[in-house]
Amino acid sequence: MLRRRWLATTLGLATLVALVVAASGMLLGLPKAETLADSGPAHEALAALERSGIGAAPLAPIQVLTSAEAAEETASVLGAVDGVRGAVAPSGAGWERAGRAVVDVYPAVDTNSSEGREIVAAVREQASSLEATSVGGTTAEAEDFVDDLYGAFPLMLGLIALVAFVRLARAFRSLLLPLKAIVLNLLSVFAAWA
Repeated sequence: MLRRRWLATTLGLATLVALVVAASGMLLGLPKAETLADSGPAHEALAALERSGIGAAPLAPIQVLTSAEAAEETASVLGAVDGVRGAVAPSGAGWERAGRAVVDVYPAVDTNSSEGREIVAAVREQASSLEATSVGGTTAEAEDFVDDLYGAFPLMLGLIALVAFVRLARAFRSLLLPLKAIVLNLLSVFAAWA
């Protein structure tokens, strides 16, 4: 390492950068349905859904809560959103309570994918124009959780880096050493996600 320090440094940095690039494509939240099982009844059921043309959408539908009297209209409006295969407002006592009803929206793709999350966002945007309507379901819940948990993450990393930089600059009376330490620490944190 000491004889070939530039080669070791270059290889180490290249590895860290490659891991950071891989981590940047990571989709936080629930896994896609195709990753849940490689064999067995669950895999066979998913394969049957795929062969039928329905896909994995029924496994994680977008659930919408709306007023009971507007449930059919809500299903019609949300069923017309791009990327949505269909929407249904089931009737019956189990689907309505206290003047509220559930509408299930089925996208054309798995909601736990990046394309599915775009459809969830489009459904949320359309639902915001409807009165007393809110969007839920496992994917929307996972997105909200990730946004709440990691929403302030860049600010937190920035504050920690700033405090560490100031303390290291004071301790070593240098600007280059603390800057190098911060950059390498941030690289290693992002690489650890991959």
